Amino acid sequence: MSVSSKEGLLHRLKRIIIGPLISFFTVTKYVFVKRPTIEYPTKTIIFPDRFRGVLEVDDELCIGCGICAKVCPNTCIFMVPYEKGKPAMIPEIDLQHCMFCGLCVDYCPPQAIYHTHVVSIIGFKREDLYLDQKKVTRVQELEYK
Repeated sequence: MSVSSKEGLLHRLKRIIIGPLISFFTVTKYVFVKRPTIEYPTKTIIFPDRFRGVLEVDDELCIGCGICAKVCPNTCIFMVPYEKGKPAMIPEIDLQHCMFCGLCVDYCPPQAIYHTHVVSIIGFKREDLYLDQKKVTRVQELEYK
């Protein structure tokens, strides 16, 4: 055997032995790391304060100005007459078209519209995803959780 063939054989042996060892140590490193996945209905994620969940309107703070409807890029916020009277108009939100961008929250002068931590939005009909004036003021009480 020549020197070059011995070096080639040694190089191939190194690749055969070292390659699987590197793979083994890479895999075993992740065996002991905490998994990022959660078991969803039994456990829920703790969301940060700035999480953008379903929108809710505080009818005590709302002045009915309609800025939220004007700045909405998807035009999913509609101002309708409020049946309680004060404010005169209140926003209704169509969650089918909302992309949760937060522009309505940023531009609301009295901060009457805000994101909640509700994430499970379930509906069997399209009407279930439309937050009328009764639903939009009590999103956190609904069966979405």
